[in-house]
Amino acid sequence: GRPVLVASRTARPHPGWWRRWGALEGASLAWMPSAATVVVALGPGRGESPDGAWGAGLSALLGRISTFRPARVVVCGPAAGDDPSIAGFEGATCGLPVDILRLPPLFGSGDGPVAAASTTLRGGGVVTVGELPRVRWLCARDAARVALSMEAGAGTVAVSGEEALSPGEMTDRLAQRFGGRRRAPLWGTGVGAEQAARLRAWATLPDLWHEQWGQRTTFAAWVERLPGPRRRHGPSAPDSPLPPTG
Repeated sequence: GRPVLVASRTARPHPGWWRRWGALEGASLAWMPSAATVVVALGPGRGESPDGAWGAGLSALLGRISTFRPARVVVCGPAAGDDPSIAGFEGATCGLPVDILRLPPLFGSGDGPVAAASTTLRGGGVVTVGELPRVRWLCARDAARVALSMEAGAGTVAVSGEEALSPGEMTDRLAQRFGGRRRAPLWGTGVGAEQAARLRAWATLPDLWHEQWGQRTTFAAWVERLPGPRRRHGPSAPDSPLPPTG
């Protein structure tokens, strides 16, 4: 019931006030009210280095946020793993009194890879997905619930999804719902080397969840609630690759 202000680098549907916000470094934060609860959830954009979102860029952003004297700050970032691109994430908090929520990859409305695959499969098309590891994907709504219910001073908390699925298995479940099919790429995995390394790091995550956060949404249950017609038979649409996982 509290007012929500969302600042994002990409336009997405949000229930609160929305402001477009560009660069991590140097952008004005004049829209931020003092004594607010601030949740920072950023990832590297296409062609952007992880350090821009989880290293120096995050450090600069948190320094500017601290001048507004927020009530508390929750920083969401990638779950720990062997991927060197996320190794410096926690050091970017610069000793500020923040709580850290480490997350696996998320699925949800507006998610790039899942949304693109759904659109292609609805049209009877083909989604190209290579062999990639199983990861404990978490519904974005479940991640948001944890971020908002964490107690102040909780320190670092890591969560994960209930079921481990590969991108190929997720595509198959979407195909069962809408139609279409998937196929393997002629070579490679279909995603960049950096994204593949991050998935391999996430694949080592154990099942991290506390009962106090309630039930997690499974990918299958989420797919069943998606809008659109059920599986149908008809002519195939053009092939479409699965975009890189971020």
